[in-house]
Amino acid sequence: MNGQRKAGFGAGTVIVGVSLGCLGVLMCGGVLMIGCITVISTAPADRNRVPTATPQKSNNLASDRRIEAWTMAERFVTERLKSPSTANFGGLLSGNYQNPEECVTSLGQGEYRVKGWVDSQNAFGATVRTQFVLMVKDMGDNKTWQMVGEPVMLQQ
Repeated sequence: MNGQRKAGFGAGTVIVGVSLGCLGVLMCGGVLMIGCITVISTAPADRNRVPTATPQKSNNLASDRRIEAWTMAERFVTERLKSPSTANFGGLLSGNYQNPEECVTSLGQGEYRVKGWVDSQNAFGATVRTQFVLMVKDMGDNKTWQMVGEPVMLQQ
């Protein structure tokens, strides 16, 4: 008889445990639902408004123009290399970054003097560093740049 009670008690425990588990899940679900309803009902009235942002205008147009002048100078110099696909003007990750703020000088009237260097392969396949100085001009339409004269390029 003791054995039957233990078996019955054990079976009841499992059933009660499952029932409490389901009841616990239902209670947690109810609490979660009430919490969501409370949050939704207390949200601001304009919650359906789509957020908008106005793009920030640059505070330093001169800096932006120097960066554009540097980028265009890179193109003009690359076109004149023996192996243009090997052109490397340095970079932040390689630790030899050429800062346009320091390399580009505004001469007025949309003209800029650009000084820098480029590593590239010569005709023999050896990588050489070439110093350059050139003048570029913004043609005023914010799209077109032209090189003024020919660049001075000196291999080291």
